[in-house]
Amino acid sequence: MIIGYNQFEGPIPGEFGNLSNLQYLDLALGTLRGSIPKELGKLKRLTTAYLYLNSFSGKIPYEIGNISSLVYLDPSDNHLSG
Repeated sequence: MIIGYNQFEGPIPGEFGNLSNLQYLDLALGTLRGSIPKELGKLKRLTTAYLYLNSFSGKIPYEIGNISSLVYLDPSDNHLSG
């Protein structure tokens, strides 16, 4: 799913975690903010996630580290800590 490069505002909806067959997520270069929802950790088929150049804050949820299929995660240029 490519929905980056836009002017969507606000947080990533936790409901994205229900997209069980999602393999590719591109939310880069947007105006998204808030924390990265732990529900994304339910995306067991996710291989690639581009989250760079937004205004995400907080920590990357531990649950995302449990996605064994995840090969590439780019959360750069946000306001993440930890």
